[in-house]
Amino acid sequence: MMHRFTVYFFFAFFVCSLLCPFPAGAEQSETYYDMGVYAFEEKMYEISEAHFLQALQQDPANGYCHHYLGQICLLTDRYKEAERYFNTAWEKNRDISGLEYDIAFLKFKMGAFTEAAQLFEKMVSEDSSHVMAIYYAGMSLLGQKQYESALDYLLDAADRNQSIKTNALYFSGICLKNMGRLDEAALKMTYVSEYASKKWLQDGSKKQLLLIQKKSVQTKPYQLHFTTGTGYDNNVTLESLDDDIYSNEADWFADAYLYANYNFVSQDRYQIGAGFGHHQLWHKDLDAYDMSGTIANLHLMRFYQSFAIGLTCSPGIYYADDKKYLTRHTITPALIWNIDKKLTAAVSYDYSDNTYHRVSGRDGRTHEVSADIGNSFFNDTVDATFSLGYEDTSASVSFYGYTRIKTGLNFLFKLPMDVNVDLIGKYNIRDYDSMHLYYNKKRKDDGFSGSMILSRSIFYPWLTMSAKLSYEKNNSNIDDFAYQRTVTGMFISADF
Repeated sequence: MMHRFTVYFFFAFFVCSLLCPFPAGAEQSETYYDMGVYAFEEKMYEISEAHFLQALQQDPANGYCHHYLGQICLLTDRYKEAERYFNTAWEKNRDISGLEYDIAFLKFKMGAFTEAAQLFEKMVSEDSSHVMAIYYAGMSLLGQKQYESALDYLLDAADRNQSIKTNALYFSGICLKNMGRLDEAALKMTYVSEYASKKWLQDGSKKQLLLIQKKSVQTKPYQLHFTTGTGYDNNVTLESLDDDIYSNEADWFADAYLYANYNFVSQDRYQIGAGFGHHQLWHKDLDAYDMSGTIANLHLMRFYQSFAIGLTCSPGIYYADDKKYLTRHTITPALIWNIDKKLTAAVSYDYSDNTYHRVSGRDGRTHEVSADIGNSFFNDTVDATFSLGYEDTSASVSFYGYTRIKTGLNFLFKLPMDVNVDLIGKYNIRDYDSMHLYYNKKRKDDGFSGSMILSRSIFYPWLTMSAKLSYEKNNSNIDDFAYQRTVTGMFISADF
């Protein structure tokens, strides 16, 4: 009914404009202005804009026309035009109601948070009951990452106005999360998830609750992880110690891994901690391939706004068939860059000193540079990571030394019912430094491995069951070093 009335109204106006031409000058400008205001209130912005432009032709100094045109441009995302109209309106008449607020809001929309915050705070100081100025003062300060100041304004706005309460509490929760007050942030997000009427607030608050829960685990001073399982290997090797030694025999295995970490210092900008890990692998029949390894680490991390730098020192000792096989000391500086909320890149350098206790001629050093880049897709339901690395391993006997190029691609699919599917593919090319003493040939290898891990939490969030299938193939110009291998297993993990 209202739409039909509006159409009739503008039709009558058009007919009258033909039969009864408008008076010239100010009266004609006022008529176009009134028509522009009516169309603006009916959200007919194109028609409204045309009328205000006609009014300005008759009265270019009309600050109210410039103000309305600025509002139309603001509502239609034409921010530069809006800025020009608002500035002109301000020059003509600074007393226009709502003009200062619109200028501040435009600054906010354009990302000029510092200027927006100054204007909104000025309005609040002049009128402490201006709820929207209070709200956007908080939002502008949040945009500057001044979380504590923003929180005060947002909580005030939530208390004063029911219609924006869930919005204000949502962004209050964001402030609290970034301030490290995770329990308070969770309370705000829980309220929003239960009472918000807007879907984006419902979905956003639920996502934030998951992130807060994850961050709560990460910010604990300690982490404890344990995995155990069993499986079948159709070509048992000393893979983690020496991938040149394989049996061409199949066997069942049992696997266990324990890792503990404690952060002595854990602040917004610094983290210092130490960890300890032990891995044990037993075989049913092939006892000579039983392995164990113990690694300690000391790690330091310095956090900046969008990146972090770290240093890790990791001494480790490994055993095969209960006899000492390898001692390795590794130092790893690393740089992590959070490019945006979803895209992360990392670069690291590993220096390792290797001492082999049962294979003469293998002692040496390893230099490895690696880079990783990861991104999330489809509302964070798919994570993808690509890795590239270069390794140079030297040995006291040169034909054991080699260089290797490594590539990897990993996809993690987060499916309904808390099911995760992890697909991992790796490819490497390895060139040895000199002719092999026994084969009188310079060895060249390339290898591929692929694995799929299906996992799901069971009974408790900290308890996970997983099934793993992996395939590995190594090609070599020396036949004795070519092999294939398939491993299947079932595992249970606990994280505290």
